[in-house]
Amino acid sequence: KVKVALIPIDFSDTVGDYSADRVAQPQIEKVDAWLKQFTNGKLSYDWQVTKDWIRNPKKIADYGVASTTHFGYFDDRELVQDLLNTADPFVDFTGVKIVIFLFPRTITALPIQVIGQNNRVFTTKEGSISNYWGGGKFAYQQDYEKLLWAIWLHETLHMHGLPEHAPGNGWPLTITSNQYATALAIDTWESFLAGWLDEKSIVCIKQSELKDLVVTLTPVDRNQTGTKSVMIPMSDHEILVVESRRAEDFSSELPFGFYGITA
Repeated sequence: KVKVALIPIDFSDTVGDYSADRVAQPQIEKVDAWLKQFTNGKLSYDWQVTKDWIRNPKKIADYGVASTTHFGYFDDRELVQDLLNTADPFVDFTGVKIVIFLFPRTITALPIQVIGQNNRVFTTKEGSISNYWGGGKFAYQQDYEKLLWAIWLHETLHMHGLPEHAPGNGWPLTITSNQYATALAIDTWESFLAGWLDEKSIVCIKQSELKDLVVTLTPVDRNQTGTKSVMIPMSDHEILVVESRRAEDFSSELPFGFYGITA
């Protein structure tokens, strides 16, 4: 289990005037269900949840982050350290590996996010923190609030070492290529690299051994055991991965009747 602290923090110029816990709990349940299904129970989160908003002493506008309109990193060190200092009296950070900040849905002075993936180190009374994420206005545009769980997963999977954003950045078929995709599964290649896909779920065939062969694939999207992937090495740096896809479970937003083979 990986210990994750979920911390709702608001500001005097961006007030959390609704129940943070009521927003957080359904999202946590979705994260837990996704991890159980797609990691085969090999990764789970031990959530430490602060139920009520904690007020940061400074206004969010005071940090000068309103112009950060890109997805890359910016100098958020003062902001993040202040957030951790504000939370420290209420949160025991012992053993915490990831911090998710929950900001109010009315936040506008932070257009995109604060994010750290093992690239900066911050201090708390109980130890250091280097993995964190908090969504700004971007996380609440359109109806994205219902998909907070998906962006939490997308960003924390980076923290677990997954490169993501391939084979096509923004493609709508996996949570790792697009946290707002219509299909929020993970492809079998990334699952295999992460060590989550059981060997019995893979049929690996050398090109030299290709012949007439019938393989029944269980859809990647379906919470069901079976053969999930056929992998055919093409060279020392290329592999053909064949999967079955269906509009089911975490991919239920795919068009009605969607089904087929991806390669």
